[in-house]
Amino acid sequence: MFHIVEFTDTSEVEVVPSSWVENGSCAWPFYKSMAKIYNAVMMQETPDQSWATFGVRTIYTTDSYGEAQLKLPEATVMSVSQTEEDDGHSSYPKRNISSDGDEENLSGGMRRRKKVKKEDLLEVDAASQVPSPPMTTADAACSSTPWNIFSPCSRAVGDKDRTCCNSSCLLLLTEVLKSQEVIKQQLELILKNQHKQNGTLQHDDITDASTFDLPLSSLFDLEKLEHQLNEQPEQMKKLVAYFGVIGGFSIKEAVWRIMKKLLTTSLAKQINWSGANQKVSFRALTLKTVVVHAVRSNNHTKSATDKEVEKCITRWLQLAPDRDGGRRGREKANVANA
Repeated sequence: MFHIVEFTDTSEVEVVPSSWVENGSCAWPFYKSMAKIYNAVMMQETPDQSWATFGVRTIYTTDSYGEAQLKLPEATVMSVSQTEEDDGHSSYPKRNISSDGDEENLSGGMRRRKKVKKEDLLEVDAASQVPSPPMTTADAACSSTPWNIFSPCSRAVGDKDRTCCNSSCLLLLTEVLKSQEVIKQQLELILKNQHKQNGTLQHDDITDASTFDLPLSSLFDLEKLEHQLNEQPEQMKKLVAYFGVIGGFSIKEAVWRIMKKLLTTSLAKQINWSGANQKVSFRALTLKTVVVHAVRSNNHTKSATDKEVEKCITRWLQLAPDRDGGRRGREKANVANA
């Protein structure tokens, strides 16, 4: 679990593990490397006696480090706004150092903090070197001071630390992308399950395929069904509804599933789209309209055009001779004749 906390002495906002916070105080590692600090936060490293403690106010709590980082900018703005309301003036000008004159206007506490960092360079006793909490993105953007080496966005950060910052951002971005992919997969699964449930519910109110004696296996059955559809329009609506719940996530899949339910392979061999070579023309049948309407009744293919559906029907009929071992039988016959 992670907290977004505001350090009460500096009004800086940062993400920290919940194990670092206790009774309004936050432990902070005694590291000078920003990479080590980031790693300690993400790995929720256990504090020890060498760590410093600072007073904090908890702003937000979450189980995910990635979510905490996403909430950090918003929490920073809230913290700044609250500080301005409490103090009666903006907190940014006092941190915006652009010249020597501005530096003279800093509070005594801040000057002392800068002096400590200079003494660190002179190798003062390690016990007096207490690192400050990290600056947030919003704070760092308004400051050019070189003394806070822990700021991820500080202008004084060296190339090595900037590389570490980029690596941390890359890790966060990777986590966000992974979460997005998981959400996408979950949505697809939900849609599939919903489609199956809708199909099951609708199928209870739809006439069973046995009413139409499907799949059709002869030209006589085909002519009989055509006559039935032309004479009884309500039967056409029932057949469209029946084929509509067969499903399919693409136009091709929906058409091919319908055609498989409609015609046997032996009958499909006697039909093509145009009626060429003395075959039955599917284009001239009322069943063509049934298939088109059934495809459009599917939520996934409701925008299908006539041309797209007709193309899939044509291709399905063309491949009829290859089904049920037809291609393998021809290959064996060719080998035998050779």
